[in-house]
Amino acid sequence: MTAGEKLLIAALSDHLRGVPKTESGEAEIEEALEISRGHGLAGIAFAQLGGGNGPDRERKKLSAIGTCAVGYVRRRENYEELKNAFEENGLWFVPVKGILIAEEYPEPALRVMGDTDIIVGKNERKAVENLLKTLGYRETSRTGDTGSFENATGSLDVRAGDPAETGITVPEDASAGEILPDRTEHFVYLIAHLANHIKETGCGIRQFFDIAVMTNSGGIDGEKALELLRKKGLEDFAGNALCLVEKWFGTKAPFEIAKCDDEVISALEGETLKSGVFGRKNEKNELLFSARNATDGAGPVRLFFRRLFPPYRQMKMFGYCGWLNGRPWLLPAAWIVRIFRCVFTRTPGESWKTATEPFTRRTEIEERASYLKRLGIPVDREFF
Repeated sequence: MTAGEKLLIAALSDHLRGVPKTESGEAEIEEALEISRGHGLAGIAFAQLGGGNGPDRERKKLSAIGTCAVGYVRRRENYEELKNAFEENGLWFVPVKGILIAEEYPEPALRVMGDTDIIVGKNERKAVENLLKTLGYRETSRTGDTGSFENATGSLDVRAGDPAETGITVPEDASAGEILPDRTEHFVYLIAHLANHIKETGCGIRQFFDIAVMTNSGGIDGEKALELLRKKGLEDFAGNALCLVEKWFGTKAPFEIAKCDDEVISALEGETLKSGVFGRKNEKNELLFSARNATDGAGPVRLFFRRLFPPYRQMKMFGYCGWLNGRPWLLPAAWIVRIFRCVFTRTPGESWKTATEPFTRRTEIEERASYLKRLGIPVDREFF
């Protein structure tokens, strides 16, 4: 860990504990501020460390903090508009992640937010999407049961699913408007979301800091959380993630975890520090498709055919196969669509490179699969 990385982690820890300013040398401050920009933590870093070197340091500090505050106010306004619209139309939603976690930060306006994330019932999906259209939202992408929408002032991720899929219990008498999630279930949701990010693109410091903020606030039923994590196959991963959270920010896990594996924690720490706010798509991450199939010992020949004909659990997640979700008998049709897309949207060279990856990059695939397995992430299943 570099001096700047250490200082940024210390500044976040101080912020969590109400320490007004984190002292250090100018060189370390400049490095820490630069890292903070890439991890969506500039507001907190500038508030704790000042504006760095140069005569305009105060302007830089005010600009960074002001940008965060303006973004926060805009997100809150969008959220209130959304909440009122749901109430008026007799629809309910459950907010998760950033919009709720921000309110637990010592200074909520310093928590940069991207998308607003909500969960809705599967039966209400169409009604919700129609409502969003009336609010000026347009759909930008869809992956499985999650659709992404945006309007002129904000973006929204809508996850349609029941408790068995999301892990979030909705009261039977849910009627309209905002329904706050059970705190322990929300904590487990954050852990699962973190695992998904590491599988897909990696993750950044802020996602671990969110967990630190939530555990620091308390109110999590450790026994229930551990039971839910075991059901998802994430007990080992949660232990590793929470060990890193404690190492960085000093916050204790809400349940007793096994002894931390220093080698695993060091690998996770290194990848996280070198990533950005949502991780980065490096070559190792791009091997996920093959890595998730290599965990059962599949050799390159089997991986080659799985590349050509992915199983239902993977095909249903492709944006162009949203119609497949819940209809496994249509898998052969989805394979045909996939082949046509490869033929007409990719060059022969690109398709050949992808198809032969299990042979040409076998060692890298096995290394990535091994890394995810050591972290405790079951790559052959979805978490929510």
